[in-house]
Amino acid sequence: MSYIPPDQYAATPAFDLLEAAAAGFIGFDQRLIRALVDDPSRTLPDIVRFVHGRPLEVDLIPDFTALFHHLNTPEAVSFYIAAIKNSLEEIPDELTEAVIALGAPMLEPLLALYGEIGEEQGEEVAFILAGLGIRDQRILDLLLERLEYEAGDGALSLSLYGDLAAIPHIERIMAEVPESDPNLRHELLSAIRQIEASIETTPIPPPPFDVFAQYPKEKGPHFHVLTQEQRMSLLDGTPPGIRADAAASFRNEDLPRPTRDRLSQIAKLDPDPNVRGRAWESLAHDLDEREIHRSMLEAARHGPLEERTGAIVALASGAEPDEEVPALIQSLYDAEPTARAKAVEAMWKSLDPRFRKYMVQHLDDPDPAIRHHAIYGIGYLGVGSEAGRLVELFEDDDFRHDALLAYALAVPSDVSRGRMKPLLRRIEQLAGGLTRSEEELVKDALDQRLLLHDQKPVFGEAESGTPSSSEPVRKVGRNDPCPCGSGRKYKKCHGA
Repeated sequence: MSYIPPDQYAATPAFDLLEAAAAGFIGFDQRLIRALVDDPSRTLPDIVRFVHGRPLEVDLIPDFTALFHHLNTPEAVSFYIAAIKNSLEEIPDELTEAVIALGAPMLEPLLALYGEIGEEQGEEVAFILAGLGIRDQRILDLLLERLEYEAGDGALSLSLYGDLAAIPHIERIMAEVPESDPNLRHELLSAIRQIEASIETTPIPPPPFDVFAQYPKEKGPHFHVLTQEQRMSLLDGTPPGIRADAAASFRNEDLPRPTRDRLSQIAKLDPDPNVRGRAWESLAHDLDEREIHRSMLEAARHGPLEERTGAIVALASGAEPDEEVPALIQSLYDAEPTARAKAVEAMWKSLDPRFRKYMVQHLDDPDPAIRHHAIYGIGYLGVGSEAGRLVELFEDDDFRHDALLAYALAVPSDVSRGRMKPLLRRIEQLAGGLTRSEEELVKDALDQRLLLHDQKPVFGEAESGTPSSSEPVRKVGRNDPCPCGSGRKYKKCHGA
C-alpha cells in the first residue's frame, strides 16, 4: 500500500484506490471520486467489497455515504443500515438524505431496524421512514405509536408522512394537552396543518445530488495518520507539492538519526526550493549538528525565496538563534511581501520582543495565514495590551483556537497558582464555554505561565507527575530548557 499518482487513478482497481485513501496515502478529492463513480459497472463491486470486508470506520462514513448517494444503488442498503446504527442518537443529514433518495429498497431494512432497536432509540429511524415517500400501513402504525410515546416527535414525523388518516389521532392527543403547555399544542396543530397542506400540493423533489460539490478539486495525503516510515516514502518519486508537505509533516517531532539524515539530504539536494524549505523547517531542533546548521544558515542567506523561508523559520525556532537571525527575518519581511506570513511566523518563533509591534500591526491582517501567526505572536511574545482584541476572535471559527491559546498566554494577570483557576473560568465565560480540547489547550497555556515563573502547574499535576504541594518547586536554571517548550535554554528565552 503506497501513494498512487492521480494520473494512474483510472487504471487502478477501485479497491486499491480505497485502500490507499483509507490508509491516508491519497485524499478524497474530485479526482478520486471521478475514478470511483464514472464507470460503476467496473468500480461498484470493489466499493461494496471494500465496505463489507472490514469493520465500519467512522471517519470514512461521510465519504461512502456520498459515494453511495451518487450511485443510488440497492447495494448501498447494508452500508446505510450499519451507518445508521453507528449514529442512532443523531443521524447526519447527509446520511438521511442518501437513504431517502434510495427509497423503496430501504423500507424493509428500516422497519426491521426499528423493530430491533425499539421506541426508545427509534426516533431518527422513524423520521427517515416517514420521509421515504412510501405509503405503507406499517409505517403509519409505527408513527402513530410514536405519537402516543412522544407526542411532539410523533407529530413531526406524521406531518412529514402526510396521511390524512393521522389527523384524528393528533386531534385526540391535542384535546388531552392542557392549556398550560402551549408549545406542545402548537406543535400538534402545526402538524395537522402541514398534513392538510401536503394533500393539496405536489411535493417538490430535492435537487440532484452533486457528489463533486462535496470535495475539493485536489487533496493530498493525510499525513497525520501516516507513520514516519510511510511519510518518508513520500519524499521520493512524488510531485513537488506532496514532497513538500511530507517534509513539513516532521516538524516538532523527535527524529531518529535515519530520518534526520534523509531530511538533511532532501534539504540540500531536492530540485524544488519549496521542498528544501519545508525540510529545513523540520530540522529546526537539530541545529546542534554543525553541518546542518552551516547549510541552513547558507540557505537562509542566499537560497531561493521558498527555501529561505523554511531555513529562516527553522533558525528562528532553534535553541540558540544566531545573532544575524533577527536581521534575516527583518529582511524577509521588508523585501518579500509574498513571504510575509513566513516572516511573521519566524518573528514569533524567535521570541524576540523587538518584533512585538508587527504582531499588533497584523492582528487584523486580511491574509489569514499572516493573521494566524500574528495571533500566536500576541501570546508567545506576551503582548498583554492587545489581549482584549483577541476576545472578539473567540466567535470566529477560523481563529478561535489561536485566540484562546494566545489570550491564555498574554492576558494581564498575577501569575500565581491561586489565580489560574479563576482565570480559566474567566476565559470559559468570555468564550461562551469550552470544548474538552479547548479546555485542555487553555489549561496547558496557563500551566506554561506558572512554570515560567518557577511555580508548579495547577492543571497538569497528575499527568506530569509534578511534586505534591509539600515538596519544593525546583527553580528553572538559566541553562535549563525553557518550560515554554521552545527548545532554547531558559536564559535565551523567557529568562532573558
